[in-house]
Amino acid sequence: MLCLLPGYWVEQPVESKLADTAFALAAIIFLWLCWPVHLTTDQFGVSAKSIFPFKRRFIPWKEIASVEHRTRHAALSRFGIDGSFLYVNGMSGKRVAHTPLHGDRARFEHELRLHGAMGAAQAGDEAASEW
Repeated sequence: MLCLLPGYWVEQPVESKLADTAFALAAIIFLWLCWPVHLTTDQFGVSAKSIFPFKRRFIPWKEIASVEHRTRHAALSRFGIDGSFLYVNGMSGKRVAHTPLHGDRARFEHELRLHGAMGAAQAGDEAASEW
């Protein structure tokens, strides 16, 4: 496949090359912007690191104000697709979101409970909402 690409770019007219190049660049930029952040929990707190260096967020365990479950796309549940988000809100206004694109929601919730970020009432509400 990679051997065919140089021949395609050489043999095609300039207009189609420009259109194809613009489409390819737009697709790459779209995928780059939609890539989910990397979530990390450690002994210090919850951090979210994006592929952009300026979008790093860190919330220490003692500064977590609330943890809330929200369903952003309720219509997707009709098709068996999870549309629920778990938001960790800091006292300073920072927010870290665990989306359906992230893996191991149960482990993330376990870490939050382990460090006392999720209260017993929130944990009970979350378990009831899963059924």
